[in-house]
Amino acid sequence: MPLAVDRGTNSRVKYNNDVYIRKVKTASGSTTVQLAIKEAGNHKVLHHIGSARNQAELEVLLRRAEQIRHAGQTELFDPEPAKPRISTVAAKSVYLYIEDRTKISIKRFIKELETVMTATIEIAGEQIEAAPLIPEAVEKITRKL
Repeated sequence: MPLAVDRGTNSRVKYNNDVYIRKVKTASGSTTVQLAIKEAGNHKVLHHIGSARNQAELEVLLRRAEQIRHAGQTELFDPEPAKPRISTVAAKSVYLYIEDRTKISIKRFIKELETVMTATIEIAGEQIEAAPLIPEAVEKITRKL
């Protein structure tokens, strides 16, 4: 959806839920971009996006404000709502499987496996891969998988 913004000094674009993108000219001459709502006649800033010193920076900030404003929303008449990315679903499935099988948190699982490393050594143009020494705690965890 193209961004329809009044290019005036202090302007706003109104969206559903009364949240709008607000542009304000500062004393230094830059333009501040914010997400705001109007409550009791006053602007309430919800999120400061940034300040632009020229038109190119302003366009970037306005696009970013648009993205933040509509993050997680679908179009009003979109027949198919947004679905979680496959990679997110797969990652969650993997970490739940690991936690279920090992009975430890994914954080601890990663911390334990960080100690296991391989090394590749090059001698006279030939590469040799050194096998890691696997600590007993890591061996116990991997046997459960």
